[in-house]
Amino acid sequence: MSSTRSNPDGPYRQERYASSPEFQRGLAAHLVAKKCELLDHPQDRALLYFIQRLSHDEGGLPKLIKDLLALYPERFGTHSMLEFKLKPDQWCDATQARRIRGGILKDATEELAGRFFPVKGDKQRHAPLLISESDPCFADLGEHEQADMRRALAREAQRQAALPDGYPARAFFERCWKAAGEHLAKDLSDFCLDPEWTLSEPRPWYCADLVSILRDYQARRLARLQAGFVTTEIARRIDETLEYTLQERCMTLVYGMHRLGKSTAARHWCDCHSGQARFVEVPPGNDDISFFRAIAQALGISAGTGFKAVQLRERIEATLSTGHLALVMDEGHRLWPDRNLRDAVPFRVSWVMAMVNAGVPISLITTPQFFNSQKQLEKRSGWNADQLVGRIAHVENLPETLGDADLEAVAKAFVPSGDADVVETLVLYAKSAAKYLKGIEDVVKRASFLARKGNRDNITLRDIKQAIEGSINPSDSALASALSDPPAKGRKTAVALPMDAPPQKRVIAPPIPQSRNLCPVTAPEERNRHADAL
Repeated sequence: MSSTRSNPDGPYRQERYASSPEFQRGLAAHLVAKKCELLDHPQDRALLYFIQRLSHDEGGLPKLIKDLLALYPERFGTHSMLEFKLKPDQWCDATQARRIRGGILKDATEELAGRFFPVKGDKQRHAPLLISESDPCFADLGEHEQADMRRALAREAQRQAALPDGYPARAFFERCWKAAGEHLAKDLSDFCLDPEWTLSEPRPWYCADLVSILRDYQARRLARLQAGFVTTEIARRIDETLEYTLQERCMTLVYGMHRLGKSTAARHWCDCHSGQARFVEVPPGNDDISFFRAIAQALGISAGTGFKAVQLRERIEATLSTGHLALVMDEGHRLWPDRNLRDAVPFRVSWVMAMVNAGVPISLITTPQFFNSQKQLEKRSGWNADQLVGRIAHVENLPETLGDADLEAVAKAFVPSGDADVVETLVLYAKSAAKYLKGIEDVVKRASFLARKGNRDNITLRDIKQAIEGSINPSDSALASALSDPPAKGRKTAVALPMDAPPQKRVIAPPIPQSRNLCPVTAPEERNRHADAL
């Protein structure tokens, strides 16, 4: 029976286009992992995973190719062009042209090579043997043969006179640029998948320096990411913990209060280490399929709705079991079951522990809710958390607040054109708002909207205050009122502070300690505090 896609007379189905290759984007991580297992150097493996990650970003490999051609046009060329150190505005003589065209037509016949960028001195392969009149053999020819030979010599001289002495180098570069636009996407895929393509080979022919170009692009992208990011104390401590996780291939846990920029810092670190780590936000719920689909999408594995959980799990484990990629899991408290089941088993936590046993570097980013959920599960089901605690090599307890210098740096990053008054206003609002750092982002978004309505390019202090007093503050108050219980006698309702009110200290509820000591071993005062609470 023919498929509905290829049968024009069959019933119309929208799904007939679902498997179209145009909808498929990106290299499969579990297949790239097979090639990486054959590589000895970590830098080589990181390069392949870097390309694989970019293939799943917006634009995919075509965008990567466009960027490479724009940044390195003079480095696209054959091996001979690189040896000659050619530039597009230079001239290639006949000798150089012959070597360059030989690299372009490496497997072509001599006759075809002569037709491709011909130069003076090229001989016709099937041309008759020419004997000049100065040659002693010419006298041995008959009268008619000598006449035919003179006519042949005249035609050859005329042909040679029409041949160029060389070509502008741009002609060869344009040939290479065109080939890159047509074939580089497939060649990059083969570069990441083909076990016979070693990184030391000068291929493809139109870009013999491809590996060096990719490494330079990787370093350039890292520098651009680092230059545009504000490294707060929170981000610095997260970076250090994730570096430790990757190098020691262990499990770590980072916890702190909400709205401190934990997720942003962790995601940025993964972007800067796209050849070594992947960021995944743990989805809510207890089901396996959504959990594995989120990890598969983060790794770059096909995660269509037709895949079963066990199929996704096999591909994920095949990718991670090599230990070449670290997994940074945000919203770590969602690993615990969220249903009030007496015999609930923390399957997600158990799977994470199994991956740690296999040597996969894993870091959990969470809030103190992680410990609350663990403690509740232990009470309900009697599950023993000692195995989990024993696998956590390091616990990073983040500060509860940021310093003024960090808040000012964040504010300046959101409003580069803002003056000192704008920055100070944003810092004061962040200190008083429940959203904290997220409050700065929301205020700037609203202020940008107001500036555009006023046909202004830059945000002013008036826009910031109007955003806070006219929109953000009422929004915060309405949200706090909607989420709060009916106010009891003597109980204060949480509302956002007006702009003329003095800044108040951010009130943060301390994390509920648990029976298993997960505090850093280097902080005895923290251990004593938790012991007293117990």
